[in-house]
Amino acid sequence: MIQSWDRLNQRIDYSGLTFGSIHPTDTDGEIEYHNKAWVFFEIKYNGKEVPYGQLLALERKVNDIARGGKEAVFFIADHFVSDVSKVVDASRCLVRKFYYKGKEYDGDGSDLKAYINRFIGMVDGLAV
Repeated sequence: MIQSWDRLNQRIDYSGLTFGSIHPTDTDGEIEYHNKAWVFFEIKYNGKEVPYGQLLALERKVNDIARGGKEAVFFIADHFVSDVSKVVDASRCLVRKFYYKGKEYDGDGSDLKAYINRFIGMVDGLAV
């Protein structure tokens, strides 16, 4: 949950944390689920591409977690709220692509909440 909406809009300068061509990246959201699985997601406006370095870092993170014996998935989801003063409901963003077990898949038109529920159901061994 967001603790401070004011801090959410505060910019952080990462320019002093550059290592050769490597720059810090962030993730819009992550969920650690009962010490069994990780969910990561990046939300973009209207199909904007995820920068290559960020995509690579998130794919590697998912692979590393899986090698450690836990489930992990990374979603790319889109929102279409052009007015930057409006709040974007992350749960309703449409999943464009996801990365799971070393492969990238296209979304099926479902929203992020539905995909995360499916993933958690699979992790818990429930029919999804």
